Amino acid sequence: MMMSLQKLTIYLGTDSTEPLSLRELLSGQIADDSYHEVAVTIMIAPSVAVTIRDDLTSSTTQSIHHSIEFVVHRYGTLKYSCHAHNLASEVVQKEIAVRLVGRNARADVWVAWQGSGSKKCVIKTVQDHQAEHSQSHVEVRGVLDDTAVLSCTSLIKVIPQAFDVVADQLNKNLMLSSTAHALAAPQLEVENNDVQCRHGAAISTLSEDQLFYLEGRGLSFEHARRMLVQSFLNAHSERNI
Repeated sequence: MMMSLQKLTIYLGTDSTEPLSLRELLSGQIADDSYHEVAVTIMIAPSVAVTIRDDLTSSTTQSIHHSIEFVVHRYGTLKYSCHAHNLASEVVQKEIAVRLVGRNARADVWVAWQGSGSKKCVIKTVQDHQAEHSQSHVEVRGVLDDTAVLSCTSLIKVIPQAFDVVADQLNKNLMLSSTAHALAAPQLEVENNDVQCRHGAAISTLSEDQLFYLEGRGLSFEHARRMLVQSFLNAHSERNI
């Protein structure tokens, strides 16, 4: 973690009926021109369910570096989403850690990034299961054009005392150019046999059959292409947590 990152801690003690804006949660605690470099720990109280929308990536700075840690206590539920599409920033670095420290804690994390030109995105996720009966799902999706690069490192960690854990991670990338690059490094550190842990990564291109079908319905090639890209980015395969 860079030393220049501002470090903050937020405690959430009540349910959220509507998605919470991460920028609004931080409002008043950091300067308006400092959202591009932030380290925040968000504590979710027992039995509290929250949905958080990460809108910090709307910065127009050359680079973005965010380190976000969620600590979910017993029977707490987190749903987190970050949609970073067509950003002005050339380099984006997101570190997202979910620490499930209480029995039956649950978390669902969704990140989608679209890059073109020579843009680069580095995403690091950690699912740290420290309690029994905890569940987590992390999915990262990328759409890459030109010479854009997406690097995704994902870790599932389960301590010996955490049994009956369900955790999975998935990285899917849609390549719009033969010169773009997607790098996936899934990792498992599981110290208990009573678990269900899965990881996967996939790279695909636009379906010519789907493009042909949409063009046959009167859409231009560019319109059909945009529609398929948006469908891919928004296809949140959320688990029933």
